[in-house]
This record gives sequence, structure tokens and C-alpha cells, in this order.
Amino acid sequence: MRHPEAKARIVADRSLIADAVAEMLRLVTPGRYIRRTATADTEIGGHRIRAGEAVVMNFTVANYDPAMFDEPLRFDLDRRPSDVLAFSWGPHRCIGAFVAQVEARVAFEELLARFPNIEARGPAVFHPSLATAVVESVPVAFLT
Repeated sequence: MRHPEAKARIVADRSLIADAVAEMLRLVTPGRYIRRTATADTEIGGHRIRAGEAVVMNFTVANYDPAMFDEPLRFDLDRRPSDVLAFSWGPHRCIGAFVAQVEARVAFEELLARFPNIEARGPAVFHPSLATAVVESVPVAFLT
């Protein structure tokens, strides 16, 4: 709703909803941080990490990496983000990631089918949390 041109494209072509959900998950990463303990001495990006030290991975920052995403702050329906870390990666990827993506897609399909003229009436309010993005409220107007 903060991007009227993109919303108009989605309302006109509902097949774009899956791409929009992927881009929304990139911009508002649900799982922000994850902490792990190094099991062996290693080096990442020139930084030494010793066995037993804590390592915190910041998925939000990764999803805004300009080396991975051109103009990372811009909402882009045509981005087709395949490397988004919204639900982690590898063996620790969220087991419910697929279900969450389907739920989001279906929610937007139904919302836009019933209220194609929905408009934002203020910014989303997030609950303070380092671990996850928790939306407390999204003020909207359901226009007919």
C-alpha cells in the first residue's frame, strides 16, 4: 500500500502476488537475527572467529545487501528475489517457510479481491523485538 504503482499492477494482475510477497519478506524480514556458537576456529570476511564464540547472523542486513540486490531499499515487483534470507537458510531454514509464504499469498489474494482500493492511513507499527518482526497494527481504509 506504500507503493501505489506496484499495488495497481498487482490489482490488475494477481499473478504478481507471489512476487510481491517475496519482496515484502525481503524488506520486512520476519526472522531478523539468529545466534549460533562457532564449533571450530574460522575466518569470515577477514574476521577471526574462535571455537565457542557467539556469532550473530543479521538476516535483515543481508536482505538489504547492495552486492545482492540493486537499490535494496526500493520495493521492486520485478526483482524476483531468490536469495532472500527471510526464513534463514540451509539446515536451519524455518520449517514453516513454505506455509507462511502460501498464507501470505492467499491473504493478499483474498484481501485485494474484496478490497482492491484499500489504502494505507499511516505507517505500520512494529512491536520492539530484536528476534522477529512483529506487526502490532497497520492503519488502513477499506474503500469500496
